[in-house]
Amino acid sequence: MYSLLSFIGALIPTYWLSRLLLRVPVALPGPPIARLVTVHAVSAIILGLWIGSLMMGFGGFLPGKASVVVMPQLIWLAMDLLRGRQDRPARPPA
Repeated sequence: MYSLLSFIGALIPTYWLSRLLLRVPVALPGPPIARLVTVHAVSAIILGLWIGSLMMGFGGFLPGKASVVVMPQLIWLAMDLLRGRQDRPARPPA
């Protein structure tokens, strides 16, 4: 279990990395929901590996510390799904 402070601290990097990855123009086959799930999974993996590697000085890779980003990432995924965020083509200027 992790503290509320760790949870709140993980919300910020998970948000920014997922937003950055959503802007990467990669065409994935399937529905737009599949792209959202893929982007959020990749974001969680990247941040989990980064946090886990930061903890190597404290006794090796700690998967428990790396899993701190899973719940915040699921929250951002749920928010995106509830908002209906899909890859929409940019509107040309009027």
